[in-house]
Amino acid sequence: HLINIFNLSDVEKKILCICLAAQIDLKYERLFAYLQNNVTKKNPRIDLILNLVSNSLDEKVLNRALFLPNSNLFKNKILQYIVEEETSDERTLIARQVELNERISSYILGSKFIDNNLSIITRLYSAINKLDDLIISDRLKNRIKIFIDEYKNNKLIMNNIIFSLFGHDKSNKLDIAAIICREIGLELIVIDISLIADLDTSFHDILDLVFRESLLIPAGVYFSNIDFLFNNEEKEVNTRKLFLSILNGKSRLSFVSTENSVNALGNLDNQQLIEINFPVLEYNDRLKSWQKNLSKIDSVSKDIMLNELAVKFKFTDEQIKNAIYIAKNNAAWREGDKGKLIITIDDLYQGCYAESSQKLKELSQKIIPKYKLEDIILPEDEKSHINEIINYVKNKYIVLDKWGFSKKLSLGKGLCVLFYGPTGTGKTMSSEILANELKMELFRVDLSTIVSKYVGETEKNLSRIFDAAEMSNAILFFDEADAIFGKRSEIKDAHDRYANIEVGYLLQKIDEYTGVVVLSTNFIKNIDDAFLRRLQFIVHYPFPDVQYRKNIWQKIFPKEMPIDKKSINYDFLAEKIKFAGGNIKNIALLSAFLAAEKNESVTMNHIMLSAKREFQKLNKEWEYSDVMKEYKQIKIVSK
Repeated sequence: HLINIFNLSDVEKKILCICLAAQIDLKYERLFAYLQNNVTKKNPRIDLILNLVSNSLDEKVLNRALFLPNSNLFKNKILQYIVEEETSDERTLIARQVELNERISSYILGSKFIDNNLSIITRLYSAINKLDDLIISDRLKNRIKIFIDEYKNNKLIMNNIIFSLFGHDKSNKLDIAAIICREIGLELIVIDISLIADLDTSFHDILDLVFRESLLIPAGVYFSNIDFLFNNEEKEVNTRKLFLSILNGKSRLSFVSTENSVNALGNLDNQQLIEINFPVLEYNDRLKSWQKNLSKIDSVSKDIMLNELAVKFKFTDEQIKNAIYIAKNNAAWREGDKGKLIITIDDLYQGCYAESSQKLKELSQKIIPKYKLEDIILPEDEKSHINEIINYVKNKYIVLDKWGFSKKLSLGKGLCVLFYGPTGTGKTMSSEILANELKMELFRVDLSTIVSKYVGETEKNLSRIFDAAEMSNAILFFDEADAIFGKRSEIKDAHDRYANIEVGYLLQKIDEYTGVVVLSTNFIKNIDDAFLRRLQFIVHYPFPDVQYRKNIWQKIFPKEMPIDKKSINYDFLAEKIKFAGGNIKNIALLSAFLAAEKNESVTMNHIMLSAKREFQKLNKEWEYSDVMKEYKQIKIVSK
């Protein structure tokens, strides 16, 4: 088999046998040392081997080429030179000792283990599932079946074929590769490209070993985490070119898995390239995956609404399995030895959060929502507006999927909301309410980490955020959004042109995004009109009048806080302290600290002094002494 797969000649076969002898019986070491008249030379020199396999000097000169570095035996790493201290008689090629590569000798002697140099970064993977069990399109299943049948019926030569598998569905991509290999009688070697950088062996040598292994086993080769090569910039360019060159020259049947680098392989002259796209699962497929994977578990609460999970989390089948695994562990930890394990909807949500938001945490700030709809003080119309947004998300799957509206929309399937109004009127609070009511995670996008002075960097940063958010059940919250969603300007120089490109790119990402985006701004007039046309909801947050300020004061203090209710006049506070809710919260918090310092209940005096500090902080005029006199006069009259 070894001779066939590497197309070895009779002379090369004899060379293998000579080198194999020393790895079967140690007596050959003594024999080689005797023949070479040197007790330290226990492996055959090239000169000795040439004398044994050649019948004349002319043959010896001709066969010498079999030991050059680019020869069949050495480029396929069948033979290797023995590294030793160079002496005067070992400077020529024929003076060097050689040995059979350990993996090759083990292979000849019947070992099925992968080369030890590859054990850290590779593994053999066998398909467990059947093709019909995978949650992929029927069209793709049929195409794979045709491919397998063509090979079995000898209509297809299984050489020089590369499958480019694009998308986030790692589990199905790997299973498809394994199923194809299983059906045509091959194993599958899985190699993690991102781990190669940590090895001492060169990238070129590792790939040579991998493709040699694929011939020995025999097996197809599955390259995972290939985006590692294509996401890095200048320093990886040569490695990327080397990978494509070796893939083009040595691959027989390979599967290259990428998430974001569609068409990354380009043109490979010697290969037949088959590209398969694995889009995000549609709602119905996600629902099937939840049902299929949860049906294998007995301990699931009966009140779980799987349609909620299928709508909110655009997961692959693999991610759904992982989320259920995490949920099961959380439930086991919570219940302990109390009794039968029950997985609740909250467990599943926690599993989904853990699975979905890892990349997003690196790019934005996670906010833990604290507020509910009843906590916010707003006019009834604005409050009902927020409730409409909540219902929009809850019923999205009915309108888009069940009622077929998704087929009518190529873009704009997400939800984009604008909250505008003065500082402290409840815009951020409302974003927390949405997240809490909808059981969604909330991430604040830090514009300082996105906007870059370098051309093209802002677009890259935005792309990373939207790509990470697309797979998460998350609300993207852009505070002070006019800084990046602002109006496009008249082009006067190159800076204006690139700034307008950034705005245009944002418009494109908003159209493509299918999740929830909340924009917040103090000045709606600064937002580009093209964005306003793409918004499903615009909510105005007015500055609170006297009555709403009074309502805020009445609800601002926690129930646990000791308050001298007799001393506090909420009507007076609402009338004299003309602040929005954000500033009122600051005043209430400081008054609590002032009271705690003296171990007292919060009184009107604490609140008024705190209000004075808030006005000073904002550099605003406020006659504290006059207001206090007026308050004291009101107290005397009321008594």
